Parts: sequence; C-alpha cells; structure tokens
Amino acid sequence: MIPTLKSLAAELGLTPAAVSMALRNHPRISQGTRTRVRALAKKRGYVPNPAFSRAGGWGKKAPRTGMPLAVVHQPHPVIGHGISTYISTLKKVVRGFGYELQSHECLLGQAERVGNILYARGVEAVILWRIFDPNFISDFPWERFSVVALDAGYYRPPCHLVMPDIAAATLDAVNRALELGFRRLGLYEFEEKVTPVDWVDRFGSAAAAQEICRARKAALYRGHGPPYDREAFRRWLARVKPDIVLGQTPSCFWWLRELAGDRQPTPCISLQMDPSEKDFGLAGFVHDNEAMATVAIKLLDAEVRNFERGKPLFPTRQIVSMPWHEGEGFQRFSASAPMGRTSTLREEPTESPSRIIAAMTIAWARSRSASYSCHARAAAAGSAYASAIAPMISARLRSASISARSRGTGRLRSHRPRHERS
Repeated sequence: MIPTLKSLAAELGLTPAAVSMALRNHPRISQGTRTRVRALAKKRGYVPNPAFSRAGGWGKKAPRTGMPLAVVHQPHPVIGHGISTYISTLKKVVRGFGYELQSHECLLGQAERVGNILYARGVEAVILWRIFDPNFISDFPWERFSVVALDAGYYRPPCHLVMPDIAAATLDAVNRALELGFRRLGLYEFEEKVTPVDWVDRFGSAAAAQEICRARKAALYRGHGPPYDREAFRRWLARVKPDIVLGQTPSCFWWLRELAGDRQPTPCISLQMDPSEKDFGLAGFVHDNEAMATVAIKLLDAEVRNFERGKPLFPTRQIVSMPWHEGEGFQRFSASAPMGRTSTLREEPTESPSRIIAAMTIAWARSRSASYSCHARAAAAGSAYASAIAPMISARLRSASISARSRGTGRLRSHRPRHERS
C-alpha cells in the first residue's frame, strides 16, 4: 500500500494538515512533532511531491503556484549584484520541478536573520548563491534547510556545490589559439580581495597551459589586475604585446576595442561570459545558467524528497562545462590568424605529467607572494599533492638548475662534480 498523508496522520494521531505542515518544516508545528512525522514518513517510504503544494494557500490568500524555494544571494564587494541574469532562468527551471522561487538578499552579518525569516515562512529548500561574507557559514542555520550552493564565491559552503568548469575552458581556449597559429598568448585575470573558491582551478589550469605552450614552442604571459582598472590592463598589454588575449571576463574584450580606436583590436577569447553577451560579437565560453540551475535543482529536490536537512556528510562539487560560442569577432580573426609565425623561444622537450604537476606546485608557491591578498587562505586552498611535493621540488631545485636542453639531453644539469654523480 502506498503511504499517503491520511495514512501517516491516522498512524500518528494527527490531522493530515498537521502532517503536511510538519513535512514542510513549518514553524507552527513543534520540533518534536516534525521529527516524529519525518521519521515515520521515511520509514514508510513516503515521498512528497512538490507539485501538490500548488493547492496550498489559506483564507483569502491566492494559492501558491508551487512549493516555496528561496535563493539567497549576496552582492559582490566590488562588482555588486550578479544574480539578476540568473533569476529568470532559475524561475523557469524550478517551476518545472514544482517549486515557487523567492529571492532574498543577505547583507553582511545577516545570515542568521535571513535564515530565521525563511524558517518562519515555511521554506525548507534553499539555493545559495556565491558567499562573500566570512561569517555566513558559521551564522546560517543549516540544520533547518536542504541547501545546494550555486557558483563559487570567496568561501566554500558546507553543502553540495555546482560551479562552471573554468579549468577546462582555460585549456580549451589555449588549444584553440594555438591551433590558429598564435604564439604569444596573454592570460589576464582579475584580482580578488579574498582568494576565491575556484582558485585551484584557475591557477592550476593556467600553470598547465604554460607547459602546453612551451611544448608547442609558444608562450603564455599571465597578467593580473583589479576589476574595472583599465589602466592596469593597458600597461600589461603594452608590456607583453600578445597576439591574442584570453580574458577572465568580457571586460577585456571591451577594453581592447576602446584601446584600439580606429585600428583592428587584438583578438580576445572570454573564458566566462553571460548568455546575454553573445549578441555583441564576443567569442568565448558561455556561462550555461540553465544547465547549472538544472543540476542544482535536481540535487536539491533529491534532498527535499529524502528529508535531508543540514550539512551533508560528504559534500560534493558538481562541475558543469561551458559551451563554446564562436562570435563574429572570432570568425574575423580566424581568417587572418598568424599561421606559421616563427617563435623566438628555444626548443624544449615535450612536457611530462610530472613536469606539469611541478609547474602547478611552483605556481602555487609563487602566488603566495603575488598580488593576491589573504596568503594564508591561499595556502590552505592549495591542493594536497602540491603541499606534499613542494619540499621535494624545493630540495631538487637547490641542487640542480632546470635547463631545456642541457648538452642536448634535455635533463636536469647537476652542479655536483661528475665523479660524485650516481
């Protein structure tokens, strides 16, 4: 027999309305009753259907169109709000799963207050946008809600996280530029006040991209600057003079057009751009809002149906690939790409995976003294294998210097006397 609200209510000695409210985590039902109702529902295999809540609504209030689901977002400390383009997509996706989306802004220090408001309104499903408040994780009442985080901010939430695959986009952009014949690639990234969650993805892929360029007799020049600082970007561009720019955001594309004036601007690939920017001729990887929202809602819906609240025992990270968009600008400079341009770099042997790992580790170590702030968090965010092999690489570099082709062998040249070498 399939369990229903009526059968659960009869077994518990409650009304069907009280059982429904308890399953929706309504504050009018005591915590003990809610726990007892959920335990029996899980034992009997009862699975709630969010679409049934469309019949909700009491008194003269208009009936709800779905089970309430809240998206909690915080403004970026520098850029401001970035969720506006996501809201319409989220509403469409959550409606297909039987939910009704509510938007709640959470300013600094208001995590507990926003959580209490959601709890009082009977919300039990929460999508968490990027976290920029250092106290949000400790203040938010996680035990009351089913939560899934969407996109990466400054701090890693203790729940399932869905974010774009920036590492794959970076490596794909480098390979596309190399296939077109470009040999001086520029990678420009924006500095953050705090090391972001996707720091390892960004720096690890950039270090691996440098090794790929070396193996193919090309060069990748990395640059960093504050967001909206066009002058810092101009100085880097004048110093490096790249054939093509790989920009973290479309800002680099617009800056290149402004700096070029009447001349042909330097080609640019955006590593992350909004779907609304595809109509402006940009080439790059599109932030697939609908795909990310669908993955997040599926994870959240599974938690709601299984009565899973609070922090998961094993939080996962779901990576969503970003589709390539070949804008008009890319089509123009593809035809005029500098095919066969000679390289000024000396020839080097093909890079092995161990060299790539070593390069990623060295990049991690160097970044601690770079322009990023909060070095302690950057060190903690470094990958485990980088921390493990850093001492070995440091010891190796003290006794040997890396030479691309030492005496034509491409090996490490030791400073020890020949008779002492093993």
